[in-house]
Amino acid sequence: MATKKTTPRLGSAKDNAELQNFAHHLAEVIRIARDNPILPACLYNDLADAFCNFENNLPSLARVSESEPHILLTINAFIEQTAAQAEKGGARR
Repeated sequence: MATKKTTPRLGSAKDNAELQNFAHHLAEVIRIARDNPILPACLYNDLADAFCNFENNLPSLARVSESEPHILLTINAFIEQTAAQAEKGGARR
């Protein structure tokens, strides 16, 4: 008999909503810090470094970086970014 894979629940619906909100707001803060000419680069760098350090400290980063969702996200980001560069007249790699 085949077993069905399920995604583990992180907690209650409220906990999951809080995590979703955190991810959304952290992504927005990092985006704003990166693109805002008034904010110092060190603020963006420290925020981005903190998240990179968290990711690099995962017990098994390969389980994340080699997963289908991560690979698809990375490929789509590459397509989006290189298409934007090509539209601006930049070279596509």
